[in-house]
Amino acid sequence: MAIAKYGSTDTLYPTLQPFFASPAVQTLSTSQTKLILEIIPNISWSTEKKLRASKQWTEWHDNCSELHAVQDADRLDAIGSVGIMRCAAYSAVAGRKLVSEEEGDDSAESHFAEKLLLIKDRMKVIVDHYFLLTSRLHGVRKKL
Repeated sequence: MAIAKYGSTDTLYPTLQPFFASPAVQTLSTSQTKLILEIIPNISWSTEKKLRASKQWTEWHDNCSELHAVQDADRLDAIGSVGIMRCAAYSAVAGRKLVSEEEGDDSAESHFAEKLLLIKDRMKVIVDHYFLLTSRLHGVRKKL
């Protein structure tokens, strides 16, 4: 069972039942529905890190192109303007400092250093366009 970021994977299908019952989605095959339910709890970098550390990372995780595309989209979202504001908002709600003078202190700044600034190296689908987008965060300019 995958590690779920927002609850148990046992509750995933019932939670998404209204989505799966909608007319536009009812055309999905059983295998497509199963794949969606398998991908969702495996999207986040934190989940990947935990699964790798516990030796639960499988061949499916390495080879599922649909999972890779969704993971990349999630990571690109995290470094976009909304993702950056989400990080700041979460820090405020969690009582986490935005910037800390102490090394190893939990802050939005440390989150950037530990996760967001490393996203370009964690992309699964290697595409020049992704590189250009993620490189902007690092201040790198690439001439076409």
